[in-house]
Amino acid sequence: MKKLIAMLSILCLGLTLSADNLPGIENDDFRQALYKAIDSAIPSLKTARFGKQTIAVLPVKGDTQNLVPERLRNMLTKQGFVCIVGKEETETLNRIYSEIANSERKDDIMDPATLVKFGKLKNTQLLFSCRILTLSQDSNRIFVELEMNVIEIATGKRVWGGTFACRHYSGKDVRGIVTMDTTLRTLLKKHLSTLKESLTSAGSAAKLAKIKNIVVIPLSGDIDRYITGMVIEALSGTHFLPQYTDIPTVSQFRYAVKDGSAKTKTVLYGVVRDLHITAPSKNVAADRKNIAVSQKINGEIQLFIEDAETKTILWSKNVSFSEQQTEMQAIPKDPREYIWIGCGVIAALVVLFVMFLIIVKLFATRNAIR
Repeated sequence: MKKLIAMLSILCLGLTLSADNLPGIENDDFRQALYKAIDSAIPSLKTARFGKQTIAVLPVKGDTQNLVPERLRNMLTKQGFVCIVGKEETETLNRIYSEIANSERKDDIMDPATLVKFGKLKNTQLLFSCRILTLSQDSNRIFVELEMNVIEIATGKRVWGGTFACRHYSGKDVRGIVTMDTTLRTLLKKHLSTLKESLTSAGSAAKLAKIKNIVVIPLSGDIDRYITGMVIEALSGTHFLPQYTDIPTVSQFRYAVKDGSAKTKTVLYGVVRDLHITAPSKNVAADRKNIAVSQKINGEIQLFIEDAETKTILWSKNVSFSEQQTEMQAIPKDPREYIWIGCGVIAALVVLFVMFLIIVKLFATRNAIR
């Protein structure tokens, strides 16, 4: 029962840790960013093994329009999962949700009595939660970070979960990066090379000196986990030993430390908050033969090392960059030039043809006189 309480408490963290009113959620751009973040979980959900079981989607405190659960239910249904239907079951769930939302408890969010009620639900086998970690706006960017978990009621085991993020750009001159090319990978490698120096600096040594093993949680919003790999490479270049885990969220890891199943209590996690490129600007080069095409690649990566037992941040690093990239391109020929050239060629051919006819006529006249 204690383990079940702990695991189900994770699901309900969003009910107490979210703001009473989510900022900007009624704004269309915020709503679109929120939906994109939710939909980014679809590839992972397609690999889940609980498709034939019935799921109850927990509400999110502050989501007065029920946007998150409704979107989740639609997404789950489209993927072939079974969400709760039936008036009696829904009314029972609503009563339990109301009890949770009105509870003043903070440490032990769900008491045993509430868990018993969940366990007695007739048709519900799984609970699905979506916790909003970040919902913010900066210039032309809206950033949303979500933590999702699915818990099996009968066993209290987590059967699926992860952290999902969306960077939504609304500016006409800004484009969010969704794939990485060689140029971007080289640029990231250049700026992430400062991690090793930061980890071994005098300021970090005092708090990190006694730490050896560090569990690395995949960074939220990381495209193809390239940045996570660079972070692990930086750790490997120091005295730290990075450890891999199948736990995809820091909340889950904290509970693993709490129940004693984790081999270390130190965890590294983070988020890719910004990754965009500006619209290219074009200028004629001094040689008048080329055009200089310039654009800026911008990024922001936030990293933390935490003592998961006390939730103390032992180290943090913000890697931000805005770097200009310039490429020289040959000035294309004016199409009108080709038209004039074509006309000149045709005119020359006409002249040659006329001259040919004149010569033929002269020869014919000469032969006639003879």
